[in-house]
Amino acid sequence: MRNFVEQGDFLQVETEKSLKSGDLFVEDSLVGVCVTDSNTTGFSIATTGVFLLFKDLEIEIKLGQKVFSKQGEPVTTSPKDATYVGVATESAPMKKPTIKIRLA
Repeated sequence: MRNFVEQGDFLQVETEKSLKSGDLFVEDSLVGVCVTDSNTTGFSIATTGVFLLFKDLEIEIKLGQKVFSKQGEPVTTSPKDATYVGVATESAPMKKPTIKIRLA
């Protein structure tokens, strides 16, 4: 295949946003978790895998439920004005700050 570029599990991206390693990256429909801190020359994101992400403290998320987010916000179950991030690989009750998510 002459047009194959890369597997796509990790991507090099650029943004003006200040992000740290482990932060959720959301840009339109592109979702990943920052592998490195953002800088002016770009940074890496992981686009596959299961990650421990911050969730909305006011909701319960059940195993297998779809989750959504906007850049800089915790994951939630509401798709309103948010991007589909992935699926919960565990249940998390209200007030629990994090949840394991398999990226979409």
